[in-house]
Parts: sequence; structure tokens; C-alpha cells
Amino acid sequence: MAKWFERNKSVLPLLLIVGLAVAALSAAAMPIKQSAVSAATSFPRPPHKEVAKMARWVAHVTDWGTLATVDRESSPVGGVVSHSDGDVDLPTGRIYFYLTPMDELVQNALVRPKVSYTLTEAQLPEGCKTVDPEDPTCAKVTFLGQLVQVVEPQEQAAAKAALVARHPVMANWPARHNFMLLELQVAEVHLLDFYGGMAVMAGDEYYAAVLDTAAASA
Repeated sequence: MAKWFERNKSVLPLLLIVGLAVAALSAAAMPIKQSAVSAATSFPRPPHKEVAKMARWVAHVTDWGTLATVDRESSPVGGVVSHSDGDVDLPTGRIYFYLTPMDELVQNALVRPKVSYTLTEAQLPEGCKTVDPEDPTCAKVTFLGQLVQVVEPQEQAAAKAALVARHPVMANWPARHNFMLLELQVAEVHLLDFYGGMAVMAGDEYYAAVLDTAAASA
């Protein structure tokens, strides 16, 4: 063992740094997974026929999704971003983001604010384990609307609290990157959670739905 350390002493600091980095990344990921599990535990999956509730449920129990924008050449550009609609025990249906204008998605949305945001039940730690993510019974939802900056101080406080509750690391993101609080104002929702085709609903129907708690469902 002593000979091994002697032969490898030059790389040991590097190995230590890599090990610490991996451990840090794993630790950072754990609250996100636990957040999704806690949200899904607090609010059980709705019946597939209750489409507005299902859309609200998917928005609440997931923590990230694919944001699609249109660039200056009218080409579609999508990317993965994090979101929150509230603390695990407080679903609001309001989809908030904390994004930097360095991101091309934000640059696109500031010029063309109409976007879509796609989520799937398959993102959950135990989601859709027995079926393919493309199977209709694996719920998937796309929100269409405008991505707008949150500017009113009280609204900013609510948005920041919702995001940090689900993504604690955001509190430490560098100020020099000028992160912005943004909200997707949902105008229309496309949901597929069972056989028979997509359900399309207005944003008002989505916002009006109320999730049933685990206690109420028992």
C-alpha cells in the first residue's frame, strides 16, 4: 500500500478533488429528487379523466422540463430548465423560472415571448416504470403561453420563495449572471394521459383546478 501511495502521490490531490466534486453533485441532486417524491406523496396522482387536475399534478410533482422558444430566424430552439409552482405542500399552478439572460432561451423569449414548456410523469423517480415514456398512459403535458419577467416586488418574493423551496441551490447562484425571475402565463394546455388522443384546455381551466391531498384521497 505504501508503494502504491508513493507511485500515485502526484495524482492523489486530483483524485480527491474529483471525488469531492462528485459527492457535491450527488448531494445537490438529492434535494431535487426528494422534492419530487415529497410532492407526489402529498398529492396523489389524479384519475386520468380529470385532465385539469392531471396537468396541475404534473406541473407540481416535477422540477424541470423542456422550454421551447423561437429564435430570430424563426427556428425552434429548446432546452432543459428548472421550474417550481410552489413548495411541495403548496401547489399554486403558477410556473416560475430563474434564468439568466446569458441563456439563448431567455434571449429568444425576450424578443418572442410565446413559448411552450413540456413535462412528463416519466421524470419522476418512480414514474412510468412499467411503460415507455411515449405510452399514452404515461402522463405528458405541454403548456403554451407567454414567458414574462416577474417585476412586482411582492410577486418577486413569492416567485423566489417557490423556486428556492424546490431548488435550494438557486439561492447561491452568482449575481453577476443577472438571473431573472420569470413566469409562464399559461394560455393553453395540451395533455395526454390515456388512450384516445390529446386533451386541450384553456389556461383558466388549468389554473382553476385544485389538487386533492393524500389525506383527502384516503
